[in-house]
Amino acid sequence: MKEIINSPLLLALVAGGLIYIVLFSLAYLKKAYARCLELGITKETLNKVIKSSLVFSIVPSLSIVVGLFALIPVLGTIWSWWRLSVIGYRFSVI
Repeated sequence: MKEIINSPLLLALVAGGLIYIVLFSLAYLKKAYARCLELGITKETLNKVIKSSLVFSIVPSLSIVVGLFALIPVLGTIWSWWRLSVIGYRFSVI
């Protein structure tokens, strides 16, 4: 089981999934930014919103990092990383 949990194939699949999520998010950020500019919202206002959103996204995620370190002994590094990055985010949105 340890061979599967820490396998390079699983690492590649997880990294691919996370890259997909990041690219998807950046594409929507770019579309939303362009649409806001079309609506007449200033770049200064958008930058303030982006900065405050980053703070409100990063600070609560510190508890997720604690959960990551708690799951590593049980699930291994790669699977814990996947569980708390994509799956955990998906269920917190619902």
